[in-house]
Amino acid sequence: MATTNKTKKVDYSELSSRERLNLIRKEIKATKEQYNNFGKFKYRSAEDILEVLKPLLWKYGGFFQIKRDVVLRGERYYLETTAIYDDIESSAYARESEEKAGMDSSQITGSSSSYSLKYALEGLLLLDNNKDADTDENTEERRKSEKKEQEINAKMKKNLLEMCKVSNTDIKTILDYYKAKKVGDLSPEQWQKAIMRLQGKVEKMEEMNVKAKEQEPEF
Repeated sequence: MATTNKTKKVDYSELSSRERLNLIRKEIKATKEQYNNFGKFKYRSAEDILEVLKPLLWKYGGFFQIKRDVVLRGERYYLETTAIYDDIESSAYARESEEKAGMDSSQITGSSSSYSLKYALEGLLLLDNNKDADTDENTEERRKSEKKEQEINAKMKKNLLEMCKVSNTDIKTILDYYKAKKVGDLSPEQWQKAIMRLQGKVEKMEEMNVKAKEQEPEF
């Protein structure tokens, strides 16, 4: 008598949002198939990431959405894009260029929107931005990235401290605002938002200096 082996369907609904997201992070393979002829490098687009993400969302479940907003930083507007999986968020910002060769205003906005979406997705899914193939080295880097999800690297720390110095801002003010004991406790999203605010502060300071010089009496 023949025996039929039926594959038991796994119920992922009992897992937490973070557990399901970690499974998606582990399984997703968003390789860089696009090629930039000008810069001579391969890259992945936001659309490429979404294409490989959709089947995994169907498999593991969860609620995924994308939120976009326009925020004012100093004298410039930035496009803020947030990728959300249940209650887990990752945001990225992009500033529209004053002008871009061969592009009208709507194309420039679309390009900025796609750019910020790409980095929001990469932050949420912990997609590294260096290795293309699914090599042993890349797998090891992803493990390290998962362990340090809430940490910022040494370069980020240096940039933040330099921006504090330029804007005459006490780093303790930022740490207190985000309830962090040290710079390394800031998440990438918090670091990015802090940098944006400091940049806006520097732009205002520069504007005030220009106005002050214009008001100086001539000899």
